Amino acid sequence: MIRLQPLLILVLLGLALSTGAQQVPSSVRLKSIEKKYNQEAEMYQLVNEANNILNEGNSGKAVEKLQEALKLSFLLEDKRGEAFCYQSMGTLHFKREDYSSSVNYFTKALRLFKKLDENSSYYKTLRYLANAETQANRVREAIQHYEAYLNLAQSRQARADETYANEQLGILHFNDKNYQKANAYFNQLVVVYNASNNQDKLLLMYDYLGRSYAGLDDTTQAMEYLELAGKVETAPVITQRNSYENVGRSYNTMGKHSKSVEFNKKAKKISVEQKDYSNWMSNNQDIANSYILMNKADEAIPYLQENIDLAKEVGEVQGTGETYKALSEAYIQLGNVEQAKNSFKTYVKVQEDLLEKKEKELNEKALENASFADKENQIALLIKDKELDEERIQLLEEKRELDQAQVEQQRTITYVLSFVLLLVFAGLIFFYRSYRQKQIANKLLSIRSLRSQMNPHFIFNSLNSVNSFISKSDERSANKYLSEFARLMRSVLEHSKHDFVLLSDELEVLDRYLRLEHLRFESQFDYELTIDPSIESNQLLIPPMLVQPYVENAIWHGLRYKQGKGFLQLSVLDEDQRVRIVLEDDGIGREESKRLKTQHQKQGKSTGIKNTTSRLELLNEVHQINISCTISDLNDDGSGTRVELIMPKLDVNERDLELAI
Repeated sequence: MIRLQPLLILVLLGLALSTGAQQVPSSVRLKSIEKKYNQEAEMYQLVNEANNILNEGNSGKAVEKLQEALKLSFLLEDKRGEAFCYQSMGTLHFKREDYSSSVNYFTKALRLFKKLDENSSYYKTLRYLANAETQANRVREAIQHYEAYLNLAQSRQARADETYANEQLGILHFNDKNYQKANAYFNQLVVVYNASNNQDKLLLMYDYLGRSYAGLDDTTQAMEYLELAGKVETAPVITQRNSYENVGRSYNTMGKHSKSVEFNKKAKKISVEQKDYSNWMSNNQDIANSYILMNKADEAIPYLQENIDLAKEVGEVQGTGETYKALSEAYIQLGNVEQAKNSFKTYVKVQEDLLEKKEKELNEKALENASFADKENQIALLIKDKELDEERIQLLEEKRELDQAQVEQQRTITYVLSFVLLLVFAGLIFFYRSYRQKQIANKLLSIRSLRSQMNPHFIFNSLNSVNSFISKSDERSANKYLSEFARLMRSVLEHSKHDFVLLSDELEVLDRYLRLEHLRFESQFDYELTIDPSIESNQLLIPPMLVQPYVENAIWHGLRYKQGKGFLQLSVLDEDQRVRIVLEDDGIGREESKRLKTQHQKQGKSTGIKNTTSRLELLNEVHQINISCTISDLNDDGSGTRVELIMPKLDVNERDLELAI
């Protein structure tokens, strides 16, 4: 029941008496206030009458009342009355199963109640809207509004409403196959219904949980909850039957048809005792369908035949259609084609009779709907006219405010903004390009910096070798070493100016370096440098000083400490579009080398290897090439080391790379 606000008339009287007292006689003012009050009272009375008529099922009369009420709300500019009219229209369309229109009207009511701070009406309408959205299959909107309703219910400490919202949210997530979220709500409700000893709802939650876990392919959990849903011996009889039916259908969905038969037989027993023919026939149908799915048509037929007999007894024709259809399937399964054909013909006849009956009902409904639609269209036009009037007023007000100067000003602002945006866009492009070029330049500087760091490191190690010869008073060997070293350094320093050099030049540098190291450690190792004949080393490029650090590492940390003479093999192999460089030594291996390092060596890191790794990463990024390096033990016992460098063939004529030629 909607009531006129009790203080409204007093407020209106006060306003009337406080303004315009000298211009209008008091008797006229009082009559005007009384008329407005009576109109408002009539409006709310019409809404209440429409709601009562709607409860009796007469939507045609209800819509007439609401049309008049809505006209009065527009006339009086009463937003509150307008909101209640929309709310009642939403309920009317919901009962007529026009859920889309129902959502539309409830949404209008909700917005007005929110603007008016009508918290109680807003709260109720939110629930109505969520329910209509559920029926209209607008799952996301329904979830959003039920969550809002749940929050309000919690703030109001309305436990029943909170429970209702949780249940609806669980069912929505379940129907949307979001089983994890659904289970969270269902488990919460199990606690609530256990505490309140609500057997009907508790068993329903167990059934939902069982089906939900089945949806998650958790058969164990699904079976546990379905078993709980089936333990209903202490529940009321109708609750027992409903639970048995739910569990039976759930087992059927899971493909456990024998369990489905078991629970549907329990449900049937109660239906028979209660003489509930409708459920009795439904139970028979479910049992027969399960038997057919289990290829036990001979056991299904008695239940279907019983349904036919019951239908004749109670005059229930509608349910026999599916019975005859199932009977036809059963006879086909048994190979009895003639009986199957007869049953299917009967099924078709029943369906035709039902279709004819349905068509008649639809025609009657269409006549009723035509009258209703006319009134509904009048209401829609009424609302549209009001919205258009409001828009027209707004446009007139805006038009009065605008003049030609403002239009020109707006145009100028638009041009200026467009020009500024264009400049900003051009600036962004320029700065982005500059930034990218600076990034590449910085990375190239990093590559050259790393390359330059290797030269002092290489010179230092070489001078150590010279020092070794001098300390041994081996002047001849020292002179020979210095001569070779000078030629080597000339090539190294020349190559260090460039990112890439010819493979033939780099191999020549490696050969000189190996000769120098062999000169010093002649008794420690021998070496062999082999190049695949198919490789055109004077046409391919390679980063300078890429292999040398690994060769140095093999000699100084692997072969140098070996008991007896070692061997170093450097191979350059052709692999289609790639070059594979393999360095193998039979030295002491990486683990033993770490163990023998001095304390000073342990505190430092291999500059050559570290810098080479960093160079490789930068080269790959800047030049968009893919050079990879892998280091592994040569033998199973950890002795020996194998270094493998794989790089694409960088042809001197095809790649735009900086090189030394």
